[in-house]
Amino acid sequence: MQNSPPFEPRSWWTPKQIAETLQVTPRTVQRWITSGVLPAYRFGRSVRIANEDFETFVANGRSA
Repeated sequence: MQNSPPFEPRSWWTPKQIAETLQVTPRTVQRWITSGVLPAYRFGRSVRIANEDFETFVANGRSA
């Protein structure tokens, strides 16, 4: 039996979506990205987080 993740699967997440899902501020997500704890990719002016990276981040305990 596999546990369902506490979030809806996506291909890419915005920092705002991650903040809402984890119930933290967008600034906290930005700090994780800046410190390298949460990998992010820039597409023009947009910042996105790959679903695989987000799942790994959550599985590792999201402690920064």
